[in-house]
Amino acid sequence: MNNKIIIGLTGRFGAGCSATAQLLEVGNQFKRNSLSTVLKDLAKEDSKFLKLPEKYKRNYLQNLGDELRNKNGQEYIAKIIIDKLREENDSRNIVIDGFKNPAEVCLFREEFSNFYLFAIDAETEARRERTKEIYDKDLECFRIDDVRDEGTDEGPFSGQQVKVCMRIADILVNSDDQFVFEDGTKNNQAIEEYGQKINGYLKLIEKPGSRTPSLDEMFMHIACSVSLRSCCLKRQVGAIIVKKGKSLNEGNYILSTGCNNVPYGEKSCIICYRDEKKQDSIDKINFCSNCGQENISKNSTCSKCGEKLLNNYPGKLLDICRAVHAEEEAILQAAKLGISISGTTLYTSTDPCLLCSKKIINSGISDIIYLESYPMVQALEMLENCNVKRRKFEGVTSRVYNRLFLKDIAIN
Repeated sequence: MNNKIIIGLTGRFGAGCSATAQLLEVGNQFKRNSLSTVLKDLAKEDSKFLKLPEKYKRNYLQNLGDELRNKNGQEYIAKIIIDKLREENDSRNIVIDGFKNPAEVCLFREEFSNFYLFAIDAETEARRERTKEIYDKDLECFRIDDVRDEGTDEGPFSGQQVKVCMRIADILVNSDDQFVFEDGTKNNQAIEEYGQKINGYLKLIEKPGSRTPSLDEMFMHIACSVSLRSCCLKRQVGAIIVKKGKSLNEGNYILSTGCNNVPYGEKSCIICYRDEKKQDSIDKINFCSNCGQENISKNSTCSKCGEKLLNNYPGKLLDICRAVHAEEEAILQAAKLGISISGTTLYTSTDPCLLCSKKIINSGISDIIYLESYPMVQALEMLENCNVKRRKFEGVTSRVYNRLFLKDIAIN
């Protein structure tokens, strides 16, 4: 079993995980499994599930998954699949779709040394288009399931946590291309190109060091390495500013680096300063804005309607965070050294916030390549209005960078 390649797939629904699993099953003869199949098999025993319209079935399965993990442990569904794999006598490599919780990923990494997690991603508009028939064009129903699936409002080890799973993936793959035309016919060229991309990563897994890292992979790996200098309790972010050359072998210099940290001379946070200030403000609230319940001071949740008071607090309070952001630090470092960064490329492990976006624009940075999305619409709009190009990273992540690119050269 340990000699087999085991590919795990995670991603927001409609991104193309199921299509990728099918591609591996047919083109590369992988044995296909799915964590969601476990839930669907159990759900079929409930007549209420069978009668539900398609657009409501995902919510049912999300609730069922949460219930099973809360009752039996976060790794429960993954354990069922692992037991099934050990019972099967199949020589093929394995692809497993449907990783939703980071505990499931961690268990597979512990059990199988040759396990690689692929995060498949696509822009929201592309995913809506692909799932419009399932949701009967109900955008609000799609949005609710999408937020729930991503796990933005849930704890780090409860419920759906696709965003966290994507953050800890080994390989990131973008699938924004249109694979099926409006008339229902397949876009064979797009499908073939996507298949070649997946096969390229498989070849690298089968023979590490068979290619060198792309410039994006190398620079993002450096940005992620810089992020480890951060002492932030919430998220470690790294950024580097690069002067791109006219070709792969010309130029491509790193001009400055930065990570999110408190200003020089300040002590690192023991607790999150921003959360502390937010909680101080919430503690002064004595009624629920949702239902009007009074005397709820110092409670994080309304006892009457269950509304989270944090949901009613405006903004992310980035302006009172003590840290200098990674992008800011990289820009400031260049300024201190008298280096012009006009026309340069910024590699950052997290999409810039609004505060950093304004500085990026005025500093003359022309391109941004980011690893993890950051939900701040105002920042995206400002960057687009000011013609700063923004692109999501694709490729081997820092997690397995050395493992896949280090050549095994025998020493005489």
